[in-house]
Amino acid sequence: MELDKPDALNVRQRRVARTLRAWLDRAEPKTSQVALAKDLGWSPAKLNKFLTARVPTPFAEIIAIATVLHVGDAERDRVASMARAGMERDAWWRSYSDALSGDFADFIQTEAEATSIWNVEMILVPGLVQTAAYSAALVRSWLPEPDEALIEERSRLRQQRQSRLTNRENPLKLHAVVHEAALEQEIGGPDTMRQQLDHLLTVAELPTVTLQLIPKATGAYPGFGISYVVINFDHAEAGAVYLESLNSGLYIEESAEVQAYTLNFERVLTHALPAKATVERIRRIRDGRT
Repeated sequence: MELDKPDALNVRQRRVARTLRAWLDRAEPKTSQVALAKDLGWSPAKLNKFLTARVPTPFAEIIAIATVLHVGDAERDRVASMARAGMERDAWWRSYSDALSGDFADFIQTEAEATSIWNVEMILVPGLVQTAAYSAALVRSWLPEPDEALIEERSRLRQQRQSRLTNRENPLKLHAVVHEAALEQEIGGPDTMRQQLDHLLTVAELPTVTLQLIPKATGAYPGFGISYVVINFDHAEAGAVYLESLNSGLYIEESAEVQAYTLNFERVLTHALPAKATVERIRRIRDGRT
């Protein structure tokens, strides 16, 4: 479902709507939207707006729906808390409004709520482990008239995102699978690339980071040519997938499509070097011993 901007619901609010639909689908005994609305004392139109993410679902309405559908207290409270958080206006990413737009803003919000990220990259170093110089070189190459203030803001945004890799209270786990060719692209010049490779060796030692390379000799593998990010949460609800294009991104939330990317990631892993062999391979690339 395509939501209009700027009045579109945010990530948390859309996740609430999907969860409410899942509750209805698994209700025992089976019930319909019309019957549920009648039990709640609402009009079918009111309930439909919540289930289809046309409007945010207030905290009290979530409690009412959960009660009628006999949803457990723990799950009810989790979704109610998600809805309440979706109403917040003081999230840290809001201070980077000049560097965020459209689907990328959706992605940043979702990443901020995630517990783990699975990233497959064909030609670039994953964003969560890019150095400032590498990232700035990319931005300057993409923009016809680079704005240094924008580059600086995006650099601060990236640092904020990366800080969760070392955050003990709210850590983010990253499992990145990168094609070897991405490390041989001379982005920003030799010094920038050497710093980037050194940084990869450093972050590979973090307990929150798993880094694996796909050797060039592998040839084609499942999903060859596609880069994507699978975003996972700490509960049973399906996560999300983000695909980036030149001027925008595609944000995938439907469970079946997310599952397809999850299965592809598992298949890609069978073609990647183990973590220890990846570290050695990065050292060889850095030292020109390829």
